[in-house]
Amino acid sequence: YMIIALLEGEAIKNSEFSTAHIVELKKLNEKFMKSRSSKEKLKLDRLFHQKLIEKYPNQYAKKIIEDIRIRVFIYELEFMDEVSTTKSVEMHDKIIDHLQAGKKSAAINELKTNWEISIKHILNAYSTKTP
Repeated sequence: YMIIALLEGEAIKNSEFSTAHIVELKKLNEKFMKSRSSKEKLKLDRLFHQKLIEKYPNQYAKKIIEDIRIRVFIYELEFMDEVSTTKSVEMHDKIIDHLQAGKKSAAINELKTNWEISIKHILNAYSTKTP
């Protein structure tokens, strides 16, 4: 998860965000907020994060991010099924607001915090399960 956060942060740092791009991020986050099923939430969250790095020119890093996302898919599905996504929606909004204001460092910090929510949930969930 921290590798995803680091790579996505680097992608944000090295990308430009047009007004149209910001509008698309907002629309995806609105759909994410309204979604009900865990599969739909996961799909929309993934699309949001893909949109964040869409303009990053390093195709190799984008492929690595996608490969890691595939590896954590089952954990993310469980997260979407068990945890309210309200906090994630709010964090996505903050990321968008920071990008719109040209504050990439703040957006990257919020992104890392967003990924940390998943990490904490998974560590907690699996530390309490019996083998």
